[in-house]
Formats: sequence, C-alpha cells, structure tokens
Amino acid sequence: AEVSAALAELRNVARGLYPRELADEGLAAGLETFAESSPIPISVTAPIAQRYAQPIEAAAYFAVAHCIGRSASFGRSVGSGRSAGDRASVQVTCDDGRLSIQIEANQLHGRLVDLEDRVGALAGTVRADLIDDARTRIHLELPCGS
Repeated sequence: AEVSAALAELRNVARGLYPRELADEGLAAGLETFAESSPIPISVTAPIAQRYAQPIEAAAYFAVAHCIGRSASFGRSVGSGRSAGDRASVQVTCDDGRLSIQIEANQLHGRLVDLEDRVGALAGTVRADLIDDARTRIHLELPCGS
C-alpha cells in the first residue's frame, strides 16, 4: 500500500513538472486534465484543435496552475475544507496573434512575480483585477504566432 501511495505521489509530481497531455495534445487537453485533478471545480473554455508553440503552451499552462493552485491552497489553509465559493474558471482565446488567458479564482494572496517573470520572458503581459473581496481575475497575454 505504501509503495502504491508513493508511486501515485510520484506520478502527480511528474505530471506537475510537464503533463503528458500538454505535450501530446496541447493546451486545451492539458488544462482539462489539470481541472480534473484540481481540489476545486474549474470550468475551462479553450479551442481544442488549436496548438501553439511549446514555450507558449507551457507558460500558459503553468500560469493557470500557479494561479489556481495558490487560490486552492489559500482556501484550504484558511478554512476546514472547501467552501461553496471555491471555484475557478479559465478562458483561452487567440486573436490578432495574441493568446489571451483569463483566470478567475478566489483572491490570490501573495505576489505574482514568478508569473510575471515567466510570461514576460515570452513578451507577454499579466494583469490582476480584484473582482470583489473574495475573487481575483488574472488576465495574461502571450504571443501565439497565428
């Protein structure tokens, strides 16, 4: 049982490093897989057939994982479980050569420096807007080369 638990944990770590679905099927599949394993419900809207350059897909995926992971972690550390408000949404579009990702989740507590560095390295931008006392909207733009 301990070996099985350790193997499951190792698979989760490996998936977090670079998910197979992201590499094989693209951003939409990677985000759907992330949503399925998330501790909070996530609604994902992304063009399924669209593929982007590997660095762009990786930056977008890890930005979503970073934002939602921090939101979910904060919710678990404050309360004794998931509240009815714990949910997130991700919308991905590509227009005029820019990949736009909008992430809505519980308020992020902390800085977005790592996210800004990752996205900025690819000539992208990050903007955070407070929706209300409990929710934040993060808007990312990356060049998608379309």
